[in-house]
Amino acid sequence: MEEVLKSVKAAEAQAAEIKAVAEAEAETLIAASRARANEITKKTEEELKFYRETALREAEARVQKEAERTLSEHETKETKAADALLKDTSGTVSQIVRRVTDGNRRHA
Repeated sequence: MEEVLKSVKAAEAQAAEIKAVAEAEAETLIAASRARANEITKKTEEELKFYRETALREAEARVQKEAERTLSEHETKETKAADALLKDTSGTVSQIVRRVTDGNRRHA
């Protein structure tokens, strides 16, 4: 019976030792996992910042290009309209200039 008790006590001691080793390994693994999670989080944040900045630059470039295109279209349209107005008014302007320089009586 004494030997059975010694075996049980030895098994309990061995179990306690295995448990202590397992707990120490678990703590090491948890610490390593947390460190790795922090690395991944930091790297992901940096990548997201890069992607956000890249997307912002691309969006700004698209908006700038679209604004320039729109301004160019409007400028061309307004230039054509102004040219048409000038063309339509050139006869009237010529008459006014003739009247002013020649006198109103001659062209009345």
